[in-house]
Amino acid sequence: MDPSLPRHLEHALADAPSGPLCVGFSGGGDSLALLHALAHLPAARARGLGALHVAHGLHPDSLAWAARCVEHAARIEVPL
Repeated sequence: MDPSLPRHLEHALADAPSGPLCVGFSGGGDSLALLHALAHLPAARARGLGALHVAHGLHPDSLAWAARCVEHAARIEVPL
């Protein structure tokens, strides 16, 4: 992980409105990296970090993607 990423995320959290923090989690590389990085920040955990995944059913593999999201979120102890 780029060592500057946690610092950037901490600054973004400090500037963001207070309240719960929810990450749209598709299971793709970008949302996976964001969720993983935020899960390591105490400030994100303190705001009730959670993830949201929509199993849209538009692709034959959408239920498998949802299952992988559930597994990954559980592994890093982020409610989904």
